[in-house]
Amino acid sequence: MENLWNEAEADKAITGLDLRAYSSRLIGRDPAMVLHGGGNTSYKGALADRFGNDRQVIWVKASGFDLGTMGIEGFTALDLPALLALAELETLSDGDMVAEVKRARLDPQAAAASIEAIVHALFPAAYVDHSHADGVLTISNSTNGTALLREIYGPRVMTLPYVKPGFDLARQMRAALLSPEFAEAEAIILEHHGVFTWGDTARESYDRMVAICARAEDWLSTRVPPLPATPDAATDPVDIARLRGAVSRIAGRAMISRPVPGVPASEIAEIARLSRHGTLTPEHVIHNKPFPAVIGDAPEKALEDFAAEYRAYVERGGDKDLIPLPPHPHWALLSDGAVRSFGPTLARARVSADVAAANLRALRLAARLGGWQGLDEADLRALEYWELEQA
Repeated sequence: MENLWNEAEADKAITGLDLRAYSSRLIGRDPAMVLHGGGNTSYKGALADRFGNDRQVIWVKASGFDLGTMGIEGFTALDLPALLALAELETLSDGDMVAEVKRARLDPQAAAASIEAIVHALFPAAYVDHSHADGVLTISNSTNGTALLREIYGPRVMTLPYVKPGFDLARQMRAALLSPEFAEAEAIILEHHGVFTWGDTARESYDRMVAICARAEDWLSTRVPPLPATPDAATDPVDIARLRGAVSRIAGRAMISRPVPGVPASEIAEIARLSRHGTLTPEHVIHNKPFPAVIGDAPEKALEDFAAEYRAYVERGGDKDLIPLPPHPHWALLSDGAVRSFGPTLARARVSADVAAANLRALRLAARLGGWQGLDEADLRALEYWELEQA
């Protein structure tokens, strides 16, 4: 993992927010750190209001913007004291949290801020970075992941158990930041979720993020030999077209299919087994459902099995008022080692393909580390059908 900081480019930033946008793009351009909306950043400063009074403000990445390409327009300014007051509450419903964060916007027409805005507000630093780094999450999701993370990073990196993003995470983070351990910490890893770093300067926070992510990748490279290259599967294009048509019928609309880098056919069974134990990071369930379809010699039957498995997963939640999503796969493993994604648009199919590729690499690495223990289905289901993620 390469540190992309360029002092000449950074010097072009006129304001702290300009510098925030610059370092955010560095993080967002590396798919091993941030993939399709995963991760967010923030900056704290002061802003004079209409009456000439300085206000404490936090600029938080807004939902719907690409961290890798956005400028300052991708940040929503929020009243910092208002967010800190929210963090003092014992409980706050999802709907109330969204309403209160909207109320804290300086511009009522601005885009909705990240659901982790309160978490960012809590850090006593001007710059805060949050990524869903593949290497860190691969280790976190591996067997004995918590112990491995502590062995790799030592006491200067705090490791917190998974809780749902939003207000639950804000309360957990508040307790962590008030603990004695935080005074010596350089980063916080959220199990199964991602990494937080911070600093008084944009470069300090960015350098910490790169160092944390690089250490995970370096550790993996010493424990697992390079994954064997996989030749392109010789799947008949007509078979792919028939599979896409069958997925489209289950989805109730035409679907586009994209290729995903394949895997050795001999690994398909193990990857299929491991993939039933959680996605690389919880947000991937939004893009690709909790598991892929596994297609053998009878594609129609395999898709019926997938639909039945997905319906059973939803029903085990016990929510009779929940409206299930269409039970079609967003990606599929084929018996010859080929992998395909499916989406209603080319953009959606590409996102699913990229997410599938990240999950495949992690699953293959974890298999060589002894196993995979991602989030259980209750947590995945809670996120997949969480009203804020659906929005």
